[in-house]
Amino acid sequence: MRLGPFWVSTSTRRRRPTRLMEDRGAREDYDAQVDAELRRVERMSPEEFRRYEEETGAEYREPEA
Repeated sequence: MRLGPFWVSTSTRRRRPTRLMEDRGAREDYDAQVDAELRRVERMSPEEFRRYEEETGAEYREPEA
């Protein structure tokens, strides 16, 4: 059984992502982070959520001078 020579053709040109592709990728990353944060908050117990709100809620933050 003879397999013969193996060769792979590769393109010398590489497509760079367009600005639209970069923006879409950044938006998808942001959406994934927001979704992950929402799922994390949904799994919190009432006590954990209260502490989370105290740390992140605008009404609990000290005013910046």
